[in-house]
Amino acid sequence: GLSLEASPSQLKHVMQVIDEEPEWITYDRWNAFLPEGEVNVAVGYQEVVGKLLPKYGGPDALKQWKRLMSELAPMSDALYNSPPFCA
Repeated sequence: GLSLEASPSQLKHVMQVIDEEPEWITYDRWNAFLPEGEVNVAVGYQEVVGKLLPKYGGPDALKQWKRLMSELAPMSDALYNSPPFCA
C-alpha cells in the first residue's frame, strides 16, 4: 500500500523524492465482480481463504491458492527487501 512508509510502490517512491505526502486513503474491504455476482470481502488472507475461495473457487481452490502464494513468496520478499528505485 501507499500509506506505508517503506512501500515497494514506485509511485510512493516518487512522492517521497519530491517531498510530497498526500493523505492516503486506506480501506479494509474490496469488491470483486465475478460471473456469480458481486463479492465484498475484507482485505487479507483469512477472508480470501475462509470465505471467498470456498464459495467461488473450485474443489481444489485452496490448494491452488497456497501453491500460488508459495510461488510468489520469493518475488514478494525480493521486492519488499529491495531499496527504492530512486535511492
